Amino acid sequence: MSFSNSSQVKIPLTNPYVKYGKTFRISNIYLTSSNLEQTVKDLQPKSTSQSNYHQDFQTSDLDIRWEVIDPRNDYVYKNPSDIEKNVYISGFDINIYENYGNLTGQNAINNGTLVYSESGVKGNQLNYKITGEDYSRNYSVQIDLIDFTGNVSSALLTTQNQEPNFSILSTGLISGIFYCNYSGLTGLNGQNISNDLQSLELYNFTGSGLGVFPGVSEKERCATGANGYASIELTPGVENYVMAIPRDLYSSGHVSGFFKPQEYYTGVDFSGFIGSLTQPDPINYNPEISELGGYRISGGDAYYYEFNANYNTGSDLITTCYGVTGTGQTTGSVMGYSDPIFFDSGELFNTDYNYSNTGNQYIYDNSLKLKAGFNTGRMVDVPFSTGLGFTGSGTFGSGAGEYWADLFPRYTGYVSTGSNGEFASGGFYNYGYYDSSIGKFKR
Repeated sequence: MSFSNSSQVKIPLTNPYVKYGKTFRISNIYLTSSNLEQTVKDLQPKSTSQSNYHQDFQTSDLDIRWEVIDPRNDYVYKNPSDIEKNVYISGFDINIYENYGNLTGQNAINNGTLVYSESGVKGNQLNYKITGEDYSRNYSVQIDLIDFTGNVSSALLTTQNQEPNFSILSTGLISGIFYCNYSGLTGLNGQNISNDLQSLELYNFTGSGLGVFPGVSEKERCATGANGYASIELTPGVENYVMAIPRDLYSSGHVSGFFKPQEYYTGVDFSGFIGSLTQPDPINYNPEISELGGYRISGGDAYYYEFNANYNTGSDLITTCYGVTGTGQTTGSVMGYSDPIFFDSGELFNTDYNYSNTGNQYIYDNSLKLKAGFNTGRMVDVPFSTGLGFTGSGTFGSGAGEYWADLFPRYTGYVSTGSNGEFASGGFYNYGYYDSSIGKFKR
C-alpha cells in the first residue's frame, strides 16, 4: 500500500498525572528587570504542591519570566514558542498582589490586595508596570499552570524593594545654602546595606505652623543631590526647616530630616534627657553685608566699593540693596525692596548697571546718559504767582526729568503762604525708586 493510500491514525492524549505520576509544573519564576540574585528557589518534589521563589526588584517594571518542566523526561522549557506549541499546556493564570509590610509567601497573598489578574496566557513571560503615587515595596506573583486535562501546578514569586538607607556625615550653612554630606549605610563587615541608594532630596519649609515631618503640604522648594552631597538655598529672614528623603532607582524612601537634639538636664527631682528627636530643628538665616568700603571714581560721578556677604549674590530669593554716603562709603544694608533703589543707593547683584556688579564688588555710575531724566528739577524764586489752589509768592520746584511718573516729584522742604492762607511746597529729592510696572520713577 502506498503512503498516499494509508489511513490517518489518531492517538489520544494521555493525562500526564495518571501516566507519569506528575504533570507539567513551573520550575522557576524570576525577574529579568532586576540584577539582584534570587534568594529563594524552592521547587517542590510533588507537582501538585506550590513552589516558592523570591527575588527583589529594583525598578517599577516587573519583567516576569518562568520555566516549565515536562513530566515525561523532566525537560525544562525556556523558549516561549516551545511552550505555546505544546498541546499538553492549555495556558497560565496569573495574579499579582500588593502586600503589606514585609509579608512574604502565602501569608502575603492572604493579607494582600489583588492588583492584576489575567487568564489563558500562552507564553512564559509578562511585563507588569507598577503605577500610583504611593508605590508599594512588596508584591507577589502567583502563576497557575493548567494542562489539557485540568491538572494545575502553582508557583509563587515574592519580590520586595527595601527602602534606601543613608546616614548624615556633616552639615553646614554657607552663603545661605544649607548643605549636607551623606553616605549609604554599610554593615559591620563593610558590606553595602544602602539598598540601592541613588540620591538624597532636600525639601525646605518655612513658618512656625510646620508640623512634624512629613508635613509636605507646606513644602516650598526641593533640590536633589547625588554622589554623597546635597544642598538647598534657605529663605532669608525666617525660620527654615529641612526635610530629607532618600531615593533609589524605584521610588522614595522614608521621610527624615534635621531634628533638634535631646538635651540632658539636672534639676529638682529630675535628671535626664528632655526634648523629642522628632521635633524639626529651625535653621535661622539672616542676610548680612560686612566690611563695606569704597571710593569715588571718574571725578566723583561714580562709586566703586567691595563688600563681604553671607548669601548667594545670584539668589532668586533675595534682592539686597545698600546706601551710599556722599563720601563714597556705604551705610547699612537693607533687604526686601521689590525694585532697585537709585541715586544714593544701589542694588548689589545686577549687571544691567555695570558688568562689575557681581560677586563681591559693585560700581555705581551717576554719569549715565539717563541722568537728565532722573533730575528732580530746580528751585525757582518768584515774587508772585497764581495757580491751581495757590496765589502768592515763594520758592517752587520745576523742570523735573522726563522719567518721573505723573505727580512726581512732589517737592518738599519749602513753604510759601499765599493771600488766601494756602501753601505750596518745593525742593529736591535725594533718592527715588523705579516702578517697573509703569517704567517710571517715584518717590
